[in-house]
Amino acid sequence: MLGVKQIVDQAVATARRLLDLIERDRKAVEKANLPPSVLRVFHWLPERPIVNASLAAEELDLSFPTASPAVEHLRSLQIVQEITGRERNRLYSYQAYVAILNEGTESLP
Repeated sequence: MLGVKQIVDQAVATARRLLDLIERDRKAVEKANLPPSVLRVFHWLPERPIVNASLAAEELDLSFPTASPAVEHLRSLQIVQEITGRERNRLYSYQAYVAILNEGTESLP
């Protein structure tokens, strides 16, 4: 039973860290006094931690000209990072969130 307890404790700790991260980043978005679309995209990120502006527009029923700057605002706040290096069709990652989810999943040497 010790193994099960350790797994549960780890899951609870991970959930708390994710919630703390989301809360910290939400406060940063709110403090920046940006358009409501930015907060809307931010609230969607835990569901889709790797996004592009087109997907945000489609899933959140926003226009592309609204979604694209919203994602860019999140990038400027360093909440998401652009991961493709391209000028068009960029992908963004909520990297801190993904990193927490990936902890403990690294390959063993």
